[in-house]
Amino acid sequence: MPTAEFSWRNGVRTPNRATVIALAFTSAGISVVPAFWILPVVAFLLIALAPHLPTLREAASPRFMARMAVLVCVAVFPRGSLSLAFAQDLRPLSLTIAIWGLATVVVVTRQAVRGERLSPSSWWLMMAWMIGSTILAIVANPEPWIDVWHLHQDAGSALAQGVSPYHGRALPNPMPWFPEDSVFEGYTYPPVTLYSYALSAALVGESRWIAVLAGAGLVYLVRRLSTSHITDLVSVMLLMSPGWALMAQLAWTEPLSVLVLAAALAAGASALRASFLGLLVASKQYLLLWALPISLSWFRRNTRGLLMTAFTAAALYGVGGLYGWDGYFEWAFLFHTNQPQAELGASVPGLAWMLYQVELVVPIWLRGVAAAAVAVATATRYPRTEGSMVLSATLMLGTFFLLGTQSFPNYWYFILGGLTLSILRLNAEKFDETGTGRSTKRATDTAAV
Repeated sequence: MPTAEFSWRNGVRTPNRATVIALAFTSAGISVVPAFWILPVVAFLLIALAPHLPTLREAASPRFMARMAVLVCVAVFPRGSLSLAFAQDLRPLSLTIAIWGLATVVVVTRQAVRGERLSPSSWWLMMAWMIGSTILAIVANPEPWIDVWHLHQDAGSALAQGVSPYHGRALPNPMPWFPEDSVFEGYTYPPVTLYSYALSAALVGESRWIAVLAGAGLVYLVRRLSTSHITDLVSVMLLMSPGWALMAQLAWTEPLSVLVLAAALAAGASALRASFLGLLVASKQYLLLWALPISLSWFRRNTRGLLMTAFTAAALYGVGGLYGWDGYFEWAFLFHTNQPQAELGASVPGLAWMLYQVELVVPIWLRGVAAAAVAVATATRYPRTEGSMVLSATLMLGTFFLLGTQSFPNYWYFILGGLTLSILRLNAEKFDETGTGRSTKRATDTAAV
């Protein structure tokens, strides 16, 4: 068994119970209900404890996985991520979409539990839900309260006016844990986000429409990556996550990053995969941390791909300098290194504040050291393949988020995406008995558990 998180059963790489529960808990934690935000923390504890607890080490049966998928949706769908998140006058429509989502989960999981691959109609049903819930989230919330949406809209205005979005702005900061007179003088996201979300705002007046394309593209790519009824079930836990509507509603950009990661894993050519990984690293500042696990996995094994990834990421980040290096560096990078304690946060410091009003701030350098330690430990333990690389990078990033002061549900949506896509990729890889890194495409996708 190459890793403690998964086991081979009849040719299918089956996640253990701890990993499946962690997927469900992470999905449930992506909610507007703060009480659920403890769940991603619990999820990572379960993964850490799995090697030491026989019950958690057991391979998850399809029935167990289906129960987890339905349970999280029943707990969160109607209230946590739809009805309370939308305007009062559209609440009946929100509830209708929630019921539609629950019915979709029941239908597709039942099909997979019988040992069958999901039919094309099931995938179309999930795509329809993602597009429908995204459109509802946008229409029902024309002006979200969160700073993210206002930043995208303001940057879109700057692009339309032909001025720099990274300096000279004066956007009031609406977040309650900042001083009342706090303002954003520049856009706080990298150029990849600028030319997707902010450009959407400049062209059509609303930055969030990009999420519709991201949702449709994610369903398509996940279907391509799924190789068995087991991975079909895992896919349901990502695609039908109740948190998707929340991502769309609040203009969080993690859906775009998850889409790019899926595209990288689905890419056939090595150079194309490396380019997509460079795009991924450049899509969000915290994804710069992925440079370490990518380097550990590809060093000497895929040097050309490593250089291509580095060049793509550097070039995309460098585009921001065309708007003026000082403002770009200050607001896209330095701004994020000294954040105050958020009143709500899905992390250990966030929970300390919510439960005991204790301000626990872990220095960013210490968070980086802890994350790097996880990356090195998993890189030396896992086979050197793309699936293991994504799993290692996701666990590393989750460690970084656990210690953060502003780890909101959007961060955990990316973790949910990373865990899910690593399982899909690992099922598409075949290792030699020593687990030293030989990887080939799987020849069959019909094995039963």
